[in-house]
Amino acid sequence: MSFELCKGSFAEDDVPEDLKRLILSPVLILMNQRRVFRHLLFWGVFFSMSLFNVLYMSASFSQQPSWDIFGRMTLAQLTIYLVKAIVVYYSIYSIIPRWVESQQYGLRSNHTGEFIRNRKTTFRYFLEFLGVVLIGTLMIRVLTHYVVWTYIFQEGPGSLNFNSLLARYIYSLFDLIPIALAAVAIKLVQLRITTLKQESKIVADKLKTELQFLKSQTNPHFLFNTLNGIYGLSRKQDSNAPKAILNLSKILRYMLYESSAHTNPIGDELQLIADYIALQKLRFQDHLDISFFQEIDDRNTGISPLLLLPLVENAFKHSHDLNTRIEIHVRLHKGKLFASITNNTDQENSTVHQEDGIGLANIRRQLAILYRDYQFDVIHKDSIFEVRLSIDLNASVYA
Repeated sequence: MSFELCKGSFAEDDVPEDLKRLILSPVLILMNQRRVFRHLLFWGVFFSMSLFNVLYMSASFSQQPSWDIFGRMTLAQLTIYLVKAIVVYYSIYSIIPRWVESQQYGLRSNHTGEFIRNRKTTFRYFLEFLGVVLIGTLMIRVLTHYVVWTYIFQEGPGSLNFNSLLARYIYSLFDLIPIALAAVAIKLVQLRITTLKQESKIVADKLKTELQFLKSQTNPHFLFNTLNGIYGLSRKQDSNAPKAILNLSKILRYMLYESSAHTNPIGDELQLIADYIALQKLRFQDHLDISFFQEIDDRNTGISPLLLLPLVENAFKHSHDLNTRIEIHVRLHKGKLFASITNNTDQENSTVHQEDGIGLANIRRQLAILYRDYQFDVIHKDSIFEVRLSIDLNASVYA
């Protein structure tokens, strides 16, 4: 990460620590406040349910408890909830992170034995969680018997037989299990959401890198073919060579500085095609018969940069050299784009389109990355080659 300042730049490591803390502190405070609020809400809900249960649903108290009973029971529940908090936080901040780490370690291995070992590890962490819950329940019973009843309600611990102890233990166990499972479930859902976001970001970064690679292939491909044409003009000492170089410079400037955005106005892209056609007219001169039809209802509609130009370039590349006929038709209506590029071919090289290694295959992949609703057809019959492209520009991944 770098910070731009005026015309210079400096690395993140050069930023003073005081400035870093000043910038990050409000964000961290806001994040901590939300986290604390979520925890307080969680404990508040369960504490209220427990307090209501013991005051109004338990046979140990009257249906209309006094304020003295209410205060004592609130203090008693707070004491018991200390143990519940220990169980919950140990589970979500110790057991679950170690279990997640063990699963990630297994996913990095392709060996079958590693996955078997991970299943055993999962069972081990489940047993650890179960043990923590059982021990926590025992601690709750000890606190209830020797602290709550003795010091809060000021009643000496009575003698209990085995059946009574077992019944009270099971009661406390079923009181602890819901809150522990709820906390674990919430934590696992949060981890899953975080994982999905990370996976989505990885996929998006991968597609972005692939798209940049595809475009990096297109530019040299275009430059190579165009320079070949200019080279032919220069060899014949054609007076149009300087004009061709100027047109090429204009096109390359657009490619370098205007094609980095997610979308460009379709009017700019069509002007780029017009400039390219003007360049090729200098090369083919009397051997070129070309028509370029445009039916555009909104020239500001966004389209992925350099998506149409390679199709036009492909038509020039594979046309009949001595008698080139190309027809380009682009129609746009309410965001629905239809483009048709037709050219004649040399019968002796009629398979050249089918063996195209960069152009058409490149466009197909870009369409798959950039648009959710499109159709791309290649029709080759006799000496006529046609490419048909229809896109719903409103269905762009950047829309």
